[in-house]
Amino acid sequence: MGNASAGRTDTGSTRIKGLGTSYAFERMKVWGLATRVENTLSSAQARTYEVGTTYSLTPAVDVSGAWQMQDRNRDVGSARALVAVLDYKLTRRSGVYLSAVYDKDKGYRAYPVYGGGIQAAGDDQAALRVGLRHRF
Repeated sequence: MGNASAGRTDTGSTRIKGLGTSYAFERMKVWGLATRVENTLSSAQARTYEVGTTYSLTPAVDVSGAWQMQDRNRDVGSARALVAVLDYKLTRRSGVYLSAVYDKDKGYRAYPVYGGGIQAAGDDQAALRVGLRHRF
């Protein structure tokens, strides 16, 4: 981002690289994902790896589980998370879901899981979410 003008600070840019794959069986789907996020100014990096599966219990009910790990440079620590989701399809495009996550983060102790909510003071965090979803 070159030179910063008066009153502006150069914060660099964020580069995100990722590679993922999935495979569907009759009633089950498995997936994997790897991403790398880097700030070009500070050289801070986070590498995240996730594997998971979704199983259709019935045509209307899916259950999913995933495991995620994240490693960071610059002595920021690492994180591990387990995620479980129960999804009930109301229509082809709408549904309700219940999801839960348990996260152990050694680096961002007060970082809220699920991108919001109440921040935890320690390494261990858990969250429960109930939601309504509609796909456009």
